[in-house]
Amino acid sequence: MLSLPTASVHAPSRKHPLTAIAQAWAARMRAPMTLDGPTILLTAALICLLLAGATLMLRHGFAEPVSGLGWWAAGSALLSAAYALLGLRDLIPDWASVVAGNTLLAAALGLCYHGLRLLRGRPGRLALALLPALAIFSIFSFMYRGPALVEAYYARVLLISLAMAVLAVASARIAATRPNVGMACQLTAGLYWSGALIALVRAASAAHAVLLAQLPPAGPLTVDLQVLPSVLAFLLVAMTPIASIGVLLMAAEHHRRDLQYRLEHDHLTGVSTRQAFERAAEDALRESGDDNRVHALLLADLDHFKRINDDHGHAIGDAALRAFVDQTRALLREQDLFGRYGGEEFVLLLPGVDAAGAAAVAERIRRATAALVLSAPAGTPVPLTVSLGLCTTAQLAPALGAEAQLEALLKEADDATYAAKAAGRNRVAMAGASAGYGARACVGVGALRAVPAGTAQAS
Repeated sequence: MLSLPTASVHAPSRKHPLTAIAQAWAARMRAPMTLDGPTILLTAALICLLLAGATLMLRHGFAEPVSGLGWWAAGSALLSAAYALLGLRDLIPDWASVVAGNTLLAAALGLCYHGLRLLRGRPGRLALALLPALAIFSIFSFMYRGPALVEAYYARVLLISLAMAVLAVASARIAATRPNVGMACQLTAGLYWSGALIALVRAASAAHAVLLAQLPPAGPLTVDLQVLPSVLAFLLVAMTPIASIGVLLMAAEHHRRDLQYRLEHDHLTGVSTRQAFERAAEDALRESGDDNRVHALLLADLDHFKRINDDHGHAIGDAALRAFVDQTRALLREQDLFGRYGGEEFVLLLPGVDAAGAAAVAERIRRATAALVLSAPAGTPVPLTVSLGLCTTAQLAPALGAEAQLEALLKEADDATYAAKAAGRNRVAMAGASAGYGARACVGVGALRAVPAGTAQAS
């Protein structure tokens, strides 16, 4: 049981219970001020209640809801109620302070564990998280039937400490689970591991005290550990609100990552935005400048996309974009960069791929796209094709910086895409020597791929 040393105050007989509590509490307040157990527990109750309110405010203050914060706020509020009941020991009946207080304590930690799982993107396990609370309630209720509840103090400390240790270990593992283990996650995991260690030491000291009570005195070398559980309880009470601060930092970190993802990824298809792609592509070109590796850039433009939107609606157009992206992703490597350039245009950077390799990748994308057939609401098939233009860094003038390289690649690939469309669409074209980048600029013109039979012609 999370119980701290208290000064026993007994209410006078034949008085209303609320009057007895008020008089006993007034007598405690008139006593010399000391940092005793009830003071710390009630202070912790107030802090946990404030943290529950702050968690709810933070939850509603985010632009997008952060999963799990509501459960954590509920756990903090329940923890406040548990500390309040434990702090009122000797002023309220034992069933309320001991049984209900410790049950609520285990339930609060279970709700916090459930909320932490949701915050880390794991499936919730509410029923499993509340099992320790159910066990504490069952055992303490059975003990309450007789004098064992009051007499078996260290047995109760042993049980609640073990329950707290189990939940703390589970929470620490979730907080430290990859991916996205930032400083806030590490801080929260460290706090929970520390809490688990304190709870286990407290359980061990309580077990030792129970064992000593069953044995005859062993002489002057016997270690008196009766005060240790209370000292460790002080530490646990102090650490639980700090864990809430760690979780609030985790939520803020999660929200920041979510905002950054939304800024860098297209909301419809999930590929990089144009700005994010250009930053990543410039970094890749800059890193490969020293070893002169060849990079290839592809521009892909879906054919007759405006006609798809006009004839079948924007929902089918959006489905076409997503289908193209999903199909293309399956053909790329992990290091390849893929972004939405604008509208129905997409751009790819293939590090370490020469002209022949890029042409092969582009042709696979073209064939896979042509094999896609969407269905309109009326069941009408909607064919989809793509025209691609490509250029490699080997075709550019030497000594260009990363930004100038990317600009030149985009210009040449864009010209090649227009050439593919002018030749009938559903084709792959390689950049030619059309831009004025010097004698070595984009030399060599790749053959345009033949249009398959039955392909729609340019409108």
